[in-house]
Amino acid sequence: MPWHSIRDFSKEVQQIKIVLSFFVILLYCQTYYCGIGIPPPLCGKGEVFVAKCATPCEPKCTDIEPINCIKRCDQPKCQCKKGYARDKNNVCIPKSLCPKYCNKYCGFFYICKIIYGLPKCVPQYI
Repeated sequence: MPWHSIRDFSKEVQQIKIVLSFFVILLYCQTYYCGIGIPPPLCGKGEVFVAKCATPCEPKCTDIEPINCIKRCDQPKCQCKKGYARDKNNVCIPKSLCPKYCNKYCGFFYICKIIYGLPKCVPQYI
């Protein structure tokens, strides 16, 4: 459609700016807020919603030592708060309340026992 004047042209440019601004805002909202008008999911007690760069390796109560995890970003999700770990029921609890597990391989004639809150290999006949 030919423009009849500079005024018509500037109106078109203004409309294009408005449409582009709308799409920039839309993209920003989808990137940082998981959708327009959609609040983050409600997380359980001891959890927080991680929208950007959630870890694929959450701590579990059964972990004896911190696990080696490849540093990569996972999908947005609820994760345990810092200092919390998932128990056998998949609930985030303070690490201090995790039951102590002996899941350490000790070899022949040794067994795993919890000593001072940590798994230790001890001779089987003690």
